Amino acid sequence: MCLFWTDPNVEILVGSDELNTLESEFGIEFDEETAMELYDMTLGEAAHFISNLVKEQNAEYHKPDDIINNLTPDNAKDILKHLWKNHENIRSAIILAKSEIEFEKDRR
Repeated sequence: MCLFWTDPNVEILVGSDELNTLESEFGIEFDEETAMELYDMTLGEAAHFISNLVKEQNAEYHKPDDIINNLTPDNAKDILKHLWKNHENIRSAIILAKSEIEFEKDRR
């Protein structure tokens, strides 16, 4: 991962252009200790580490209830279309959910 930095002998990691880019792209923040850990990782390790960091740091921001409650009808349709098109295994879940919702509406 150290090859990620323009200067592999970099002395300051936090605030570097490279970390600033990662922070802005993934909406995360690095402290000095985390930056040092990242610097010594392979690319695969770093990808896994960053993925976990995103989940950890954005856990509050991405609460499922907040995401769903803030959806507009158009956003919801766009998301479902994307999932339908790009994730074959989700298609059956969408079909099942739709039929369960329709069944519940009919029972009322």
